[in-house]
Amino acid sequence: MNFNQAVDYLVNLGNDREEWDLDLINELLHKLKMPHRRIGTVIHITGSNGKGSVCAMVANILKTAGYKVGLYTSPHLRRITERIKINNEDISKEVFSEYVQRIRPFVNGQSYFEVLTAIAFMYFADNDVEFSIIEVGLGGRLDATNVVESDISVITNVSLEHTKRLGENEEKIALEKAGIIKENSICVTGAEGDALKVIERVCSQRNTELLVSRPTDFSRLGLKGDVQKDNAGTAIKIIKALKRKEFLIPKLHILEGLESVKWPGRLEFISPRVLVDVAHNPAGALYLANELKKFHEDFERVVLVFGVLADKDWKSMLDYLVSVVDEIILTKPNSERAAQPALLERYLVKQFSLTPLIVENVKMAFDKAKTEAGKKDLVVVTGSFYTVGEIYHS
Repeated sequence: MNFNQAVDYLVNLGNDREEWDLDLINELLHKLKMPHRRIGTVIHITGSNGKGSVCAMVANILKTAGYKVGLYTSPHLRRITERIKINNEDISKEVFSEYVQRIRPFVNGQSYFEVLTAIAFMYFADNDVEFSIIEVGLGGRLDATNVVESDISVITNVSLEHTKRLGENEEKIALEKAGIIKENSICVTGAEGDALKVIERVCSQRNTELLVSRPTDFSRLGLKGDVQKDNAGTAIKIIKALKRKEFLIPKLHILEGLESVKWPGRLEFISPRVLVDVAHNPAGALYLANELKKFHEDFERVVLVFGVLADKDWKSMLDYLVSVVDEIILTKPNSERAAQPALLERYLVKQFSLTPLIVENVKMAFDKAKTEAGKKDLVVVTGSFYTVGEIYHS
């Protein structure tokens, strides 16, 4: 089985299921001799926004401190192998294909994400990692990653997202995310308000210590934007929790890790006049809009390329972005879940009397934006991981 065959096999497993539980992933892991029990100290991270950035920060700090660190995140931007790393190095295509071949005889009804999660656990166990940083795919309680016995659970923040699956308000979403909190452990969160109250209640019920993070004032973060100060504050609180467990992580390595961390697609200039950001929900769009306000002194106009998934609250996302951009090009990411640009166009016409351009192919939309933008203009690509990912391939 070569790499393309391995990817095709996984993709064809699909992720569609009416009811989700942990039975199938547990069944698969039992057949594989429980690799998720042999992946070192586990830090399990969920949240509405910022969880990937926090994962990357914590992993980089621990690597800088000399530890061997497994990192499992989703989704990917360029290729599937980005999701599984040891010490910031992606699993190779050859090794990835070998693991797909190894696991295939044991697969019986599991989904794409469940099988990929099991592969990550196998890879980390086989390589004797000292830490595993595991990002939740969706929610928490019923996510395939929630089979781990985490030493530290993390909820970066809570906002409205995936309301059909997780609940229609922040309290219900917080409760789903709090499903990763384990008995007699430590939980770290940057959540506020009603969501924080839910997390406090769950921690009390599970005899788990809760540590609430605050933004850092460290100014040399490798990831840009004010929101990364929140994420870095959460990462620092996680490291402090580990130090209380008697892990040796000097302050110098914490600062070096925060300064040198890289995590593509997060308020990233891929050229002097092209900014990409994987904002994919209203909270992410609001963060991006606030950052774009700061750029008006540096650029005359902002040309937005926007492609989004249909199950997102794209109306609220556009509401935030419309006031900080000068031209909008709507596109359609390569996903069955993509929203039709014509639907977004009707909303913009009705709500704001705006007539955007429609270029359904993302790469062509990006080319069109660069043509439309003058020498002193900024092109911004956002709306989905899928949309930004296609820009990296263009």
